[in-house]
Amino acid sequence: MHAYAADDPIFIAMNKKGQRETNGALGSFCVKCHAPMALLEGATTDGLNLEEVPQSLKGVTCYFCHQASAIEAEHNNGIIINEDGVMRAAIKDPIKTSAHASGYSEFLDRRSEASSRMCGSCHDIVVEETALKLETTFIDWNETLYAKNDLGAPLSCGACHMGESLGQAAQVEGAPERRIHRHNVPAVDVPLIDWPGKESMIDAVKGELFSVIAPEICVEQSPTGVEVKVTLENVGAGHPFPSGATHDRRAWVEVTGFDSDDNILFQSGAFEDQEEVVKSAD
Repeated sequence: MHAYAADDPIFIAMNKKGQRETNGALGSFCVKCHAPMALLEGATTDGLNLEEVPQSLKGVTCYFCHQASAIEAEHNNGIIINEDGVMRAAIKDPIKTSAHASGYSEFLDRRSEASSRMCGSCHDIVVEETALKLETTFIDWNETLYAKNDLGAPLSCGACHMGESLGQAAQVEGAPERRIHRHNVPAVDVPLIDWPGKESMIDAVKGELFSVIAPEICVEQSPTGVEVKVTLENVGAGHPFPSGATHDRRAWVEVTGFDSDDNILFQSGAFEDQEEVVKSAD
């Protein structure tokens, strides 16, 4: 989904709308998180020409994250990259390879609080002129037991969103087994266009959400009929659910009651395909 960030039609449309409604004053505000290398390389200034930008510069690239050397600000992409050719990761004793120089960085080590600060640098968004907080996923995480616990290390963003397994991190003969992290980073977003790995990403998101929300349904007889109470408890997310920007992170509950012949007796929160899910109050 990081690679997809600059091809997402929702992002493209919202950026165009923002540029249009601010007469261009929005500038690089959105694209600096959605296509940071394109911005750094001068391939775009405002994201309006992304269809002309080489795919290697679009989205959040491997190079951008693995070159991170400092966090200047914990919002609006305060990540500083070194551009020294050293690809950094969580391995403190990397094997020398012919592909690139390698080094360690706490920002890429999911056992470090710094790795969550790096994620939060793009996943917390603030309008500086008004101090309006548009997105606060890292701020919210920082107030939970995931960040503040007695385990000796925080349960970082990567601990949930980048599952690990054992394998060879370097394709070099004799390389030892390492902890290898998955890089699909499932959360809630899925590709809306034809995209490599789309189906596996949908499955990964379902798997991620399955352990996050615990539902409870209570059916009671009331003086006016049958009352159905549905409770959703966030038991697995290290931040509120839904997270992200308030205007584009929504959840709804669908409840359907059937009789013994599968006839629908009651339905709430159900929508037809292509029907608008979120409607105005009137």
